Amino acid sequence: MNVKEIIYAFIKKNEEINRSLTDLKLSEDNSDDIIKRFAENLLKHDFNSSLGYYYLLLLQLDNEKEIIKQYELEDIRLLFNSLLKIQKDNLNLYVEQGNFEWAVMDNKANAEKILEEGLEIAKKRVEELTNLLTDIKEK
Repeated sequence: MNVKEIIYAFIKKNEEINRSLTDLKLSEDNSDDIIKRFAENLLKHDFNSSLGYYYLLLLQLDNEKEIIKQYELEDIRLLFNSLLKIQKDNLNLYVEQGNFEWAVMDNKANAEKILEEGLEIAKKRVEELTNLLTDIKEK
């Protein structure tokens, strides 16, 4: 495969994942119903990290006892940590993990640490965006 083919294969896979997410229509009201179908999508897309965020959201919303007894809250924490290692610029992960640590795990110190890290990244990115936009407008 050449570079162009790889780029378009990647785009095709991203479009498939987006269609899968759209088809599932994620919401609080149907998290119990779709968590099993979502797991099938994770397998189909070889655990693509972009799906991990949505899977975390579903697991936190789930109320079905049969599913809840299959994992511990610590497992959700570990999945958050693993996703942040490969998606350091994903501010949504910082927001969700900070909220999870504070509201679910009752760990204020972890929540603060995670949110402070996210804020530092956000500030750097805003500065980069601002500088680039300024450069563009001045030329």
